[in-house]
Amino acid sequence: MSKTNEKPRLLIADDEAANISALVSALRDENSIIIARNGIEALERGNAMLPDLFLLDIKMPGLDGYEVCRRIRANPALKTVPVIFITALDAEQDESLGFSVGANDYITKPFSPAIVRARIKTQIELKRHRDHLEALAEERARQLLHAERLATLGTLAAGVAHEINNALTSVSAFSEMLVRIQRKIAVEERDRLEHQLGAGNPVITFIDTCGKYAAAIVDACDRITRIVSSMQSYSKRGADKPQPTVLADCVKNAIQLCVNNLKYGIDVRVDVPGDLPRVLAQPQQIEQVLINLINNAAQAINEIGKTGVINIAGRHADDHVVLTIEDSGPGIPPGKLDTIWEAFYTSKGDKGTGLGLSISHGIITEHHGRITAENRTEGGARFNITLPANI
Repeated sequence: MSKTNEKPRLLIADDEAANISALVSALRDENSIIIARNGIEALERGNAMLPDLFLLDIKMPGLDGYEVCRRIRANPALKTVPVIFITALDAEQDESLGFSVGANDYITKPFSPAIVRARIKTQIELKRHRDHLEALAEERARQLLHAERLATLGTLAAGVAHEINNALTSVSAFSEMLVRIQRKIAVEERDRLEHQLGAGNPVITFIDTCGKYAAAIVDACDRITRIVSSMQSYSKRGADKPQPTVLADCVKNAIQLCVNNLKYGIDVRVDVPGDLPRVLAQPQQIEQVLINLINNAAQAINEIGKTGVINIAGRHADDHVVLTIEDSGPGIPPGKLDTIWEAFYTSKGDKGTGLGLSISHGIITEHHGRITAENRTEGGARFNITLPANI
């Protein structure tokens, strides 16, 4: 349907020139007119120009108006377009047949121009209201579907977190035992063993190496614990109360959790003052947003090479705090700047879920903030997060 600020497009199909002339004269001031001289022409021009309403005569050479209406109703592109018959046939059975094939209204000749204009306006307004209601219903259905999927993902996250925690408990406990044993040996036995075996003996090297590896496992377990905690936080999002939050700490924690994606020549430069006004937030959720953005930036940089820069800056603007995350990657395709916020949209194929930015947008919105995306003139993407300052 044409935009509401444009004239409606009417397709008039009639084989009588005088009838067309009279209708055009009555309707052209308020409508854009498409003319067809027969039924075949009406269908061809209807398919090509998608009018807002068909005004059909019934008696036409070739296909009559009834058959044209049947074919309009069978065409997915035209089936909801209103059809009004305007004809000299005034028998009750003619009118009944007209409605049975799908017409919306039936006007007999001779016609009053005012009545024709009024009935056309009514049908177009009804069509616009139906389209609006259908669009609202589709959007609501899409939101419910996304909410259901996200709820399922939350349940899955809770289950996965539970299983990881079970296994992690054992790994963490045994690694801590190894650290304690190694330290005890290093304190109580190392000098004696080194004196007996020599400083370069493989046993001494093994003892030292075990200590380093065990300590690294303990650190890794701590990182996994924080990640699992974030997963659990997501699965019950909204359960924790917001608190005054230092964004510099959130940035620091997020970078630590992204270290695996940042280790291949990506330089992260941070300029987020610790004395910025605090924001009223759930810290883990803000960290989740930052993790999504930092990981996305790292992956974008890796698409065009192994090295690049991610800049994270914070500033105080009036009664808000603004975080900016920039990268030197390929940027966002211009046509996708709005699409990226949609749930399950992804440019990563099978490697992405399409949830990261949608969840991030939801989190920032729930915090009464705003998140936007744009492309930098010098290349790469820029994301701005604006949150109310807790002053």
